Amino acid sequence: MPNNPYAEAVERWFSIVIGVLGSITCLLVVVLSFIRGTAPGFGRRHVTAPIYTLADNPSQFWFGVLVYAAAAAIFGWIAWRAYRG
Repeated sequence: MPNNPYAEAVERWFSIVIGVLGSITCLLVVVLSFIRGTAPGFGRRHVTAPIYTLADNPSQFWFGVLVYAAAAAIFGWIAWRAYRG
């Protein structure tokens, strides 16, 4: 049975939208981290997640910024791959 061309188009555009939105969101977190001097921590709940500052916890701050920058690159790659594919 041949593949459904509509399902492939929907999957492609869904990947593009998710990739672009994820990349923009992660880049926004990175830029705001530099502006504010605080990086969000990694927790299950947004309210209880720790906040790392550049002055108090520099290694955790830079790790958070690096993780969000890497996530932005991965989301961008997903969007680019779907767009070019």
